[in-house]
Amino acid sequence: MSKSWPWREISGFRNVLVHNYLGDIDPLTVKAVVDKHLPPLISSVQAMLADDASSQP
Repeated sequence: MSKSWPWREISGFRNVLVHNYLGDIDPLTVKAVVDKHLPPLISSVQAMLADDASSQP
């Protein structure tokens, strides 16, 4: 079973970055978030895709 991810918060973070809601975005903060959270998110999504592919007829 894959980890449950806070998809709404992930989408919200994307919106903040894309639309620059907070003014100047601190690139070091973005890098820290990406470095910490992106690798496990990628692994989780890959596992979900593999599970889905294996369940296809």
